Amino acid sequence: MSPSSASDQVQNYVLGGIIGGIIYNNSIQILDYIGILCIWCALVLTLKWIKQYNVKAKQLIDDRALITNGQLRTDILRVIGRDEKWMLRETKKQRMNAYGDVFLGEYVDGKLSLTAY
Repeated sequence: MSPSSASDQVQNYVLGGIIGGIIYNNSIQILDYIGILCIWCALVLTLKWIKQYNVKAKQLIDDRALITNGQLRTDILRVIGRDEKWMLRETKKQRMNAYGDVFLGEYVDGKLSLTAY
């Protein structure tokens, strides 16, 4: 369960708390535990589905976007240790002429992923 985003990290912490709660608290009944675990699973799956099908929600939750609606986010570019020259080269490699052609550009696992309009 290696976290790849901030929301994954929070999910892991909460899951650890749920599991730890049952281990260290004898007053929690098994049916209560299963119910809480099912609710948590439903919340996690719903969040995953929302992030998958709604780009704005994904940006709001994880915020890894280098380009949003054609606008370059230089603050994130600096965080990953890249400059605008690199960004322009990578954009052209993916057959996009300018940032204005990009709806969403994300840098995940060392790779740039661009989504055109």
